[in-house]
Amino acid sequence: MTETTPFLSDESTATPTIRKVTIPERWPLWKPTFLDFFFIATMAWLFALGPAGWDSLLADGDTGWHIRAGEYMLNHKQFIHEDFFSFSRPGQLWFAWEWLSEVQFALLNSFGGLKAVVLYCAVIITLSFTLVFRHMIWRGASPLVAMAISLVATGAASNHYLARPHVITFLFLAISLFLIDVDRQKPTRWLWSLVPLTMLWTNLHGGFFSLIACLGLVAIGSALASEWTKMWRYGILAGLCLAVSVINPYGIALHKHMVEYLQSDWIKSVVEEFQSPSFRKENVLQFEGLMFLGIAFAGFLISRKKYVEALLIVFWAHNALVSVRHISVFVLIASPIIASELSNLLRAFTQRKPKNSIPRILQSLSDDLRPACLHVGIWLVATVVGLALWNDPKRFPQDFPKEKFPLSMMSKHAKVLTASRVLAPDEWGDYMIYRFFPDVRVFFDGRSDFYGPQLGKDYMALLQGSYEWEELLQKHRFTAALIPPSWPLASILKRNSGWKTVEDDGNAILFIKRTNDGESRDLANRMGSEKKVPVDLMKNPNKAEITKGDDKS
Repeated sequence: MTETTPFLSDESTATPTIRKVTIPERWPLWKPTFLDFFFIATMAWLFALGPAGWDSLLADGDTGWHIRAGEYMLNHKQFIHEDFFSFSRPGQLWFAWEWLSEVQFALLNSFGGLKAVVLYCAVIITLSFTLVFRHMIWRGASPLVAMAISLVATGAASNHYLARPHVITFLFLAISLFLIDVDRQKPTRWLWSLVPLTMLWTNLHGGFFSLIACLGLVAIGSALASEWTKMWRYGILAGLCLAVSVINPYGIALHKHMVEYLQSDWIKSVVEEFQSPSFRKENVLQFEGLMFLGIAFAGFLISRKKYVEALLIVFWAHNALVSVRHISVFVLIASPIIASELSNLLRAFTQRKPKNSIPRILQSLSDDLRPACLHVGIWLVATVVGLALWNDPKRFPQDFPKEKFPLSMMSKHAKVLTASRVLAPDEWGDYMIYRFFPDVRVFFDGRSDFYGPQLGKDYMALLQGSYEWEELLQKHRFTAALIPPSWPLASILKRNSGWKTVEDDGNAILFIKRTNDGESRDLANRMGSEKKVPVDLMKNPNKAEITKGDDKS
């Protein structure tokens, strides 16, 4: 059989022709393919052989409380509706809206520890970009161009390569956009599988809203192109996906909570993930290059009445400029469009060159790679199985990275931390939940939507060592503080006679509050009367500036 390029078939006469390449209908499973190579190389580059390795996926402490929340649901066979992790808002309404991902994380952790959790997330991330690469080839992109754009795209999205529920949005969004593109070329019943996919997605991660937004943009773009049948088709699908998203433990209340959270001025002003990107970071510079290419091509797309592609690029570029967490969404959506448009330009350029010129030779070699880019062999699966069976404690994490979390300090002073009302950074609070739950409760952790602006402002004021620091410490009845030396509050407490420095290892400082007579309290006796989470809350607890928000979009 021969393959043509669907999205080039209706272009103007100026569009270059594509050399048809014979593609076998079947590819032997044992025979390596370019897609296998792409998956293996990307996995090795990002995680297996990268400088930070698998530990990079645990750079965010949210993973810890996600695991413990999942264990609670498994052990109690019930959904979570109220908080049991904090002493600042115990028993208050909590929307654990990634409940199904949390159950997955708990099962993985019980089966294979943190290795299983990070491997699962690494496979999803790598598989997502492998699918995006395949999408580029389907749209007619040259394999060499697709490879170049994929390398930049994976780098641009790297700020969100973390073992958190949002990685499922990478995969589901890549699947959805590919399926929508195929349906736009030739309608298929498979498009309606996005309805049950959305229902599943809603219970895994809040990023399902990105699919509904994309379907809305496709419907609008179809209307602008006077494709009324498509407009109704994708508009109805968007409505159905939105309707089934209420099938979750919290119903429509989840949507209301999400909208309030995402529109919160406080969240936008203090949570780094909801702020505009800093163009001094390498991954953001890679995003910048893709964005400029996308915006440039958007003009050409509009001139050819390709409104859907132009709308998708412009809308998500805007969102990525407003919030850094949307960079990965932009990359997943825009990369196939950018790769196919760039390939068109290069084909037009190479066709004007002699047959023995370097550009024509490279184009010919790239076309010859197409068959191997359209099939998957057993080597992709074999790689995952091999990594799962590879038991190397030096490579796979046994705990969270010590460069990010004060592991030795917490181990050494576990009794103090579990018997105190501790002030700690939100990410250290995440890890304390993972390490000590149910014997510890925290003041603040990564669930910024749960704590709200009032507690958030108190936390930020303490972090910054504001003039009201002493009043806030008394208000929340802190009896210990485990904080970085870089916090202004650390210098204040070191000079204050009401607090004693227990240990300062250069990376973290542990303080405890003195009694009125100047002596340190007996922490075990002092906390004996505190109401604590029942010991049987977990059957087998593992004793083993706000930088982020929850995984909601």
